Amino acid sequence: IGAGVLYVSCGKSYCEPSQNKQYFAHRQNEKSKTKIIHFVRHAEGHHNVAGKIDPLFGYRREDLEDATLTELGLEQCKNFRESNTNSFADAQLLVVSPLRRTMQTATHCFPQLKGNIPWVAVECLREMTGLHPCDRRLSITEHKKNFNYIDFSEIHEDADPLYYQYKLREPKEHVTRRTQQFMEWLKERPETEIIVVTHHGYMMNLFHNSIKTPEPEKDDTP
Repeated sequence: IGAGVLYVSCGKSYCEPSQNKQYFAHRQNEKSKTKIIHFVRHAEGHHNVAGKIDPLFGYRREDLEDATLTELGLEQCKNFRESNTNSFADAQLLVVSPLRRTMQTATHCFPQLKGNIPWVAVECLREMTGLHPCDRRLSITEHKKNFNYIDFSEIHEDADPLYYQYKLREPKEHVTRRTQQFMEWLKERPETEIIVVTHHGYMMNLFHNSIKTPEPEKDDTP
């Protein structure tokens, strides 16, 4: 699991590690339309293990449809939860990709937030899809049985509307379009501090293609 915080203010975006408490407090105290977004990548899933063992075909296993977390993944959630006891105390909203591994990660990382703030699943937060069954979501009807504390009202199709559009993997530009849709959706939310639980590939696309971040300062130290 990895976590970082994004500061969005007046159309600009600032990426900083969650541990930067001084900057975090500074942005909170600014009298501007600043949103603080904590991005969390899901813990280890069974598909991650399969992909390491067989990089070519491991992700194509049908038994890994909408993959779940491994025992190590659950342990990672426990460690994350215990080491971030007060880091998310001011969160007002939790947004999650509607795949099992992200919803499980949210559930085990943030149990203290269940029932205290809204939990919302958003389709456009999903990992790049197509070809790999691990990225094919189960029906919303099925998810509601196991995650009844998550609001699925933002998702309008019960069955997966994305996976079968592609014979191979979803093109990167389509993922970029989804990241842009998500940021527009996030901008319209009234909450100012938000947790987002999503995927590694999705975040790589988001931060490289949809969010402008300042160039790192040059270190002239000899």
